[in-house]
Amino acid sequence: MFQPDLALVIGQGGLVGKSVVSELRNSIVVFDSPRRINWNTQTSALIDIENVVQDFFREVDGKSWAIFWCAGKGAFNSSAIQMSNELELFTRLLGKVASQESRNGRIVFVSSAGGIYGSKWDGLIDGSTPTAPNSEYGMSKLQQEESLRSFSTRTQIKSVICRLSTVYGSGQDMYKSQGLITHLCLSSMLRRPANIFVSLSTSRNYVFNQDAGCLIIEAGLQSEAHFAGQDVSVHRISAPQSHSIAEVVNAVEIVYKRKIMTANRIDYRSINYAPRFDISCSVVNAKKDNVYTPLLIGINDVKKDLLTQLQAGKLQHLI
Repeated sequence: MFQPDLALVIGQGGLVGKSVVSELRNSIVVFDSPRRINWNTQTSALIDIENVVQDFFREVDGKSWAIFWCAGKGAFNSSAIQMSNELELFTRLLGKVASQESRNGRIVFVSSAGGIYGSKWDGLIDGSTPTAPNSEYGMSKLQQEESLRSFSTRTQIKSVICRLSTVYGSGQDMYKSQGLITHLCLSSMLRRPANIFVSLSTSRNYVFNQDAGCLIIEAGLQSEAHFAGQDVSVHRISAPQSHSIAEVVNAVEIVYKRKIMTANRIDYRSINYAPRFDISCSVVNAKKDNVYTPLLIGINDVKKDLLTQLQAGKLQHLI
């Protein structure tokens, strides 16, 4: 296993990034930059990314390193301009890393399985499934993956692509139109209807963010042997099984001990959602099924987090 002396996580305040940081700190020193990246404007973010990377490599000073890219506010309904901005941010990071003398490191990019494979698949998604993005979000993620491949070929720095299934957990960005489980919990908490725009039989693979963090690190820090002579290694990160929306609604009702009011109005958005999403996890030493966080326990974690935020007045824009 690759054991870097120092790690940098870009996007560590997000749902996935904070879990990666938490898991990394168990065995690796995580670089805490004195600078914060201002994601509110493209110009500021581009400058801040360069500065943070420069600060990081000053600290590296000849040691081994790893950079995890867990950033991005894009969603399936994001515009081409939004996703073009995200691509620019990621390529700016790669350019800054390429300009450094050190090659004793690794880049780990958190991508999206749903975005990359699109909505036209049928059956289990595995290593033989071709990419088929059909949204600006998915096409941008694929472009970011290609940028990383070109970077690794040019610099000989190994990189790992982690294609995540649907991640949930405490700390979901409530300004994004994502996070079914979080929104269902919030609807139950506020006793108001939950709007659902696809069939209740629609299923997705929901992986708890802490489990995702563990698997990303396991994939990202795999030994050189797993690259099989290649510069880039691609992994699928998922839970052992998928759940339908109806099953998720039922689980939330169990946790909250009351029925959820749902407004199920199927509209044009359903076109971009295949009825099923079944995906295999490719991490070699993936956690055993009985070690993954059960759906009920994960939902209860979301419930506790939302209650804390509600009491602290952080969800006023949603009430």
